[in-house]
Amino acid sequence: MRITELRTFVAGNPWKNWLFVQVCTDEGVTGLGEATGGLETRPIEEQVREIGRFVIGEDPLSPVRLWQKIYKGMFLRPSLAASAIEIACWDILGKTLNAPVWKLLGGKQRPRLRVYANGWYKGPRDPGFFGEAAARVKEMGYTALNAVRLEQAIPWYGYDFTEKQIPHEAGLQDSHISYTKGCYTGQEIVERVRSRGQVNRTRVSLKFDTPNQPAPNTALLFDGKEFGYVTRTGFSPAANTFIGMGYVRREKAAPESVLELAGGTATVYAAPVSSPG
Repeated sequence: MRITELRTFVAGNPWKNWLFVQVCTDEGVTGLGEATGGLETRPIEEQVREIGRFVIGEDPLSPVRLWQKIYKGMFLRPSLAASAIEIACWDILGKTLNAPVWKLLGGKQRPRLRVYANGWYKGPRDPGFFGEAAARVKEMGYTALNAVRLEQAIPWYGYDFTEKQIPHEAGLQDSHISYTKGCYTGQEIVERVRSRGQVNRTRVSLKFDTPNQPAPNTALLFDGKEFGYVTRTGFSPAANTFIGMGYVRREKAAPESVLELAGGTATVYAAPVSSPG
């Protein structure tokens, strides 16, 4: 197996850009790493391209040796670009061996892991707001982050959109792509949709009337026919019900449209969610 290409993906959010690096191989196996650097995006993205000459044609199944080659080639300077490429190679190794990466790195260290949750990218910048938001997150636990972002209709990559959706389907056409930048992969399709057509399905926010939390990929029906599916869900204290996101055909994408699913109904709503009553 040999590395054939490095690809970069920039995903914007209200505070900073996330930068992901995909390592492609001649056997079709790909790996994903992250090179997010706070407010710095383009310099790191260009560094990934510069490092490409060190890794094209190399074996991705030897991530440590490859990282050492990059590290020495950069005169012993660590970099986010090199780290992203290394992690992507570990991802490829794990997929090739059909084993999670944590097993390859020495095994499980603990049964549970507390993670850092920050769900207040938007809003006032004063300390009082941060204190109130942090108290709510602490009271509700990490799932509060999922609930808050669903209430605000903030999609997560890998959960609510992937490489399979074009920006217009995922509702990202105004925040994640440029119509003035030079040539890039997929530009022709994006421009054609913007100027001449429309997508068949689009991402929407949903409120559920069901006894249990709907699972990802649950089918959404109308008049007995499949009209879409659920991506992710969570319980919203503000709405006092389960909410989520999904993709539905444009005929039923307008707010107040009602669809059926196993055990109940789903209603399209215009985010942000509001408290009942």
